[in-house]
Amino acid sequence: MNYLRGNVFYFCSVFCQSNFCFSQSHPDSIGYFKSYLTNTRDIVVEPLHWNKQDIANFTMVAGATAFLMIYDEKLTTLFVEIKTFP
Repeated sequence: MNYLRGNVFYFCSVFCQSNFCFSQSHPDSIGYFKSYLTNTRDIVVEPLHWNKQDIANFTMVAGATAFLMIYDEKLTTLFVEIKTFP
């Protein structure tokens, strides 16, 4: 679980830099805010336009990620035991 928290922290520190520092006095702050809304809409709606290959790729990646997250501790223990085997 600490690994997941570390990745979230890394993601936020890298991608959430000073892009959010627009003040209300900036003349284009309304357009900037609207761009976030339209980008969010596009991200939510885009999976509805996927073809079968896109869905298959997403399913494989999501399944592999879920498998690794669920069995992370067991796999770590297994590899540590193998490494320390005399």
